[in-house]
Amino acid sequence: MAGFFASNHLRGDVKHVSPDQVGDLGKSPLFLDVRTEGEYLGRHFPGCVHVHLDELRSRLDEIPRGRDIVVYCLTGYRSYIRCRILMERGYDRVYNLTGGIRTIRQFQKAGLLGFTLKGGNAR
Repeated sequence: MAGFFASNHLRGDVKHVSPDQVGDLGKSPLFLDVRTEGEYLGRHFPGCVHVHLDELRSRLDEIPRGRDIVVYCLTGYRSYIRCRILMERGYDRVYNLTGGIRTIRQFQKAGLLGFTLKGGNAR
């Protein structure tokens, strides 16, 4: 995973945003959850759009253009791939949430976030 992240950083394929940088994106970015239904029900961002990763191409009309979009999954790998798909379709304000929900949980435990996730047990 480290090599994957490093090669992306060198090439600049996808923009990344860490949990503590989300607020720097401006007013209300759209959070796009690309996890499975079960993962989504476990814990997610309030107000996010949930599009299971296999449905993304067929549901692009639900994702607005001209807005910052933070794509996330559990660890950041699936969301990276979905960011690439969005970028190939002309979305230019797309960010992969570094480390996904797992990293968000760590930031929350440390008291470093000003928001909380909605849902039951974290997955």
